[in-house]
Amino acid sequence: TALNERGEALHAALRDWFGGGGHSFVESMSTEGSDTVIKVKKTTERFTEEERSRQPSAFSVVREVIACFFTDQDCDMGLYGAFGYDLTFQFEPCRMRLQRPDNQRDMVLFLPDTLLVLGHDDAAARRITYEFTYKDQTTLGKPRTGASVPFVGSKPPHPRDHSKGEYSDLVRKAKEEFKCGNLFEVVCSQTFYEPCPAPPSELHRRVRERNPSPFSFLIN
Repeated sequence: TALNERGEALHAALRDWFGGGGHSFVESMSTEGSDTVIKVKKTTERFTEEERSRQPSAFSVVREVIACFFTDQDCDMGLYGAFGYDLTFQFEPCRMRLQRPDNQRDMVLFLPDTLLVLGHDDAAARRITYEFTYKDQTTLGKPRTGASVPFVGSKPPHPRDHSKGEYSDLVRKAKEEFKCGNLFEVVCSQTFYEPCPAPPSELHRRVRERNPSPFSFLIN
């Protein structure tokens, strides 16, 4: 998806890259306005443990996007975003037990044309801006525009995902399974929810102050 006029140049390059054929994993491709949808073929082949991440999946598309824009002249330009846990089902055919919302996004990646690179080792920061030209399309002279939506915190409908006594019942059930040998290890969990009016960036800053991490990433 081209998010603004500048993104149209990149969108045109990707349309030609995937539309040129030679991608065996592509079942269909359609473009409407600033959006292009690529459907990946389902495979019935069996893959070894070492090869399963190479089977046709959403990652096949990501690899081609990287190949389309790859350059050895810059180590910072790339795809930035977040991956969801459900991406594991791209490689493991499992029967789904929980209902997933129709608007769930398992992967959200951006190709930004402006980067703020922070170096924690040398306590330095630098701003990198990119301009792109593809055939008759270019970002030169076009403003960097886009929607900006302020963060609004929400109050969860329930303080946790287990009702009172449900978690302890789960532990008792696991202990019985241990006794008869059905289990040798289990990790029970429950999630607690509390409203947070601060934006995720502020939460990330506080976490870094209390427990500095060399990775310095924000999980959405």
